[in-house]
Amino acid sequence: MKKSTTNVMIVEDDGIIANRLLDTLEREAYKAIIVDKGEDAVQQITQCDDSSFDLIIMDIRLKGMIDGVEAAERIHAFCDIPIIFLTAYSDEDLIQRAKKTTPFGYLMKPLRTRELIAAIEMALFKYQIDKQNSELKARIYSIRKHQSLGLMAGSIVHHYNNFLMIVQGNAEMLSYGSGNEELVINASGRILKAITKYNATTQQILKYTGNFPDKSIHMNINLFSIIQEMKPIIEMTVPDEINLKYNLNPDILPVRIDSSDIMHIVIELVSNASESIINSSGSIQITTGQLPKNKIHASELPINYELDQDFYVFFEISDDGCGMDIETTENMFDPFFSTKCFGRGLGLASVSGIVKKFFGALHVDSSLGKGTKIKVFFPAIDNE
Repeated sequence: MKKSTTNVMIVEDDGIIANRLLDTLEREAYKAIIVDKGEDAVQQITQCDDSSFDLIIMDIRLKGMIDGVEAAERIHAFCDIPIIFLTAYSDEDLIQRAKKTTPFGYLMKPLRTRELIAAIEMALFKYQIDKQNSELKARIYSIRKHQSLGLMAGSIVHHYNNFLMIVQGNAEMLSYGSGNEELVINASGRILKAITKYNATTQQILKYTGNFPDKSIHMNINLFSIIQEMKPIIEMTVPDEINLKYNLNPDILPVRIDSSDIMHIVIELVSNASESIINSSGSIQITTGQLPKNKIHASELPINYELDQDFYVFFEISDDGCGMDIETTENMFDPFFSTKCFGRGLGLASVSGIVKKFFGALHVDSSLGKGTKIKVFFPAIDNE
């Protein structure tokens, strides 16, 4: 980016310092303006094209209704502009507040020209790199999604052809055997069974895309209670040889979701864990819990995922099975992906769709020979 086309907003209420900054930037061929209040800076950004400015130099302590940190928070809520903080104070609490806005630099007064220009150039460079990385990740995700949908389409055709062959064959039997009551009953039953499987697969596809018909009843439910009620079903899913453990915390907030969707997720993840245990010799543990958003580590959430609720409820399915390599972990929620055979199903893909629909998050921790932990977060609903 050329300096002559780089527009900088200086937010500084000390006129002398502001004009010195302006003179320094203009000597370096930057374009700059001065704003002396945080609320005025927010207003200028939100009322004009957000591409009008490439960088903001923001004093933390400002006269007016809001300080520099709050102004930065409001600006970032509207658009993505790199901000360098400027202050004469090294107050630890102030620095911690400022860090939460992810600034691109932090300079102490009095300023030195060389440090200022270096900080600006580094901030602009880092911003461009971050932007390119985000675009690259979006492209990679789009390519993977395209490949995933292509695989889905091929598998759907394969499955539906099988359904249609069953229907067609039995329909022909009906047309030739109308006088044979037993034949009619058996053929009709096979047709109905094929149609039921067809509908089930269709529902899984819709759940994967997150666009399935919203006929479910969204209720405030407790994950602890749901899993307690599910124990008989879970135990039927797991072979007797596998040791099934529970670590269920009853003191958790409710979540707003359909109970049948929770049951679907739990059964799919438990089945997946069960299949990973070689010779049915091992254990599976189901855990429920609750965490405030500031206790959820960034590594436990997808890239660019933003936490909006104060608390998140989770359940975790862990096993001591064979584990997965990085490639398998990255692809396990893609439709029909399997390390066993082609077209195994949409189970884990539909899990991903349900979690997305209810603003949840998935985190997978696995490595070969060391088992797998899959944690599912959902935003908690405050009882008050």
